[in-house]
Amino acid sequence: MLTTDLALYEACNGLWKIAALLKTISLADAFSVAVILEELASRNIIQTVSFNNLNFSKTIELACKEKLTFYDSSYIVVAENIKATLVTDDGKLKKVAEKFVKTENYANFEKILTKP
Repeated sequence: MLTTDLALYEACNGLWKIAALLKTISLADAFSVAVILEELASRNIIQTVSFNNLNFSKTIELACKEKLTFYDSSYIVVAENIKATLVTDDGKLKKVAEKFVKTENYANFEKILTKP
């Protein structure tokens, strides 16, 4: 699994929001998930592409052309560069990404991963 390094910050920020602000999960559960994310990253199960390795000009060009954020465009550029499938449930991102790379939503991706 490959993602941008910022995605891990965003995931943990989401944990903070649902635990501390929305209180839909406990702080202990948020902590547990954060520890798992950290372990997955440290063991390279989740591999990250550093912001320093991103093609900025290609990303900003795509963002402007497709009216996406730089952040969302970075996922497409990374997937395109390494010929990976982009997995997202973001409808707008998926629609644009389909022009450039193979895409899947999380439910279909999970089915693919768990096929015997």
